[in-house]
Amino acid sequence: MGKKVKATKKPKEEVTEEKSPALRQEGGLPTVSEMEEAGAFGAENIDNEDILLPKILLMQATSQMVHDGIATAGELRDSLNKDRKLGNAKNPVEFITFGSYKSWMELKNGEYHQMIAYTPATADLKREEQIGDDLFERKLVRNYYCVLVEDVKKGEAFPYVISAKGMSGYAGRTLATHMKMLQATNKPTASKVFKLSCHSDKNEKGSFHVMDIEKGRDTTEVELLTAFHWYKALGTANVKVHETEEKPVAAASPSGAAEQSAQAY
Repeated sequence: MGKKVKATKKPKEEVTEEKSPALRQEGGLPTVSEMEEAGAFGAENIDNEDILLPKILLMQATSQMVHDGIATAGELRDSLNKDRKLGNAKNPVEFITFGSYKSWMELKNGEYHQMIAYTPATADLKREEQIGDDLFERKLVRNYYCVLVEDVKKGEAFPYVISAKGMSGYAGRTLATHMKMLQATNKPTASKVFKLSCHSDKNEKGSFHVMDIEKGRDTTEVELLTAFHWYKALGTANVKVHETEEKPVAAASPSGAAEQSAQAY
């Protein structure tokens, strides 16, 4: 009988675990933990003075977004993120207001001319004035800082501005009255949720939509604190509001602490 040959074991194949480039080679991508440690990186040098606050716009038949086929008359839209529909007559926008300021919208011969800051020096401007061959008309605009309830729920709250003028002026006065009543009972304006919607109307010039504002429920603690956060953040900032047909202009702070100029950039 021949001699048995002892079987030799095959060497085990070395299994190497695939590693991310950051762990595999020097100078590769950073690790996830490094990124998480950096937090919300990228905007370190952006101050409140650098940003534009979007407006909540009520779409009219003559609005540019309606003309472009983006929106429908009667919708409430984000002025910066044009694809974002915020509400309409049947679906009010719930918001929390934490400050206000006034401005003048000036028309020259029936066409938009400029925005003028409302200050002690401009408070008594004439509503209508003929200068040479030009007719100047000035409309008071009531502007309100707010955050949206929907955004607070998502943890994505960012301030908006609601501007009430012209036929929507009554809605602005209604909100101002509610805010003053809250102050009279030693409550911040952000202690209540308000609802912004609209209705259609018409006159001899045609059909149009008008803002409606009504008072809603009490705010939650998170909603109140979020509004207060932005009240403080914008309190000393020379913030600018995004306009559509108008150029961006400086706005007064929510607390009214500083008188701002209306020089557009």
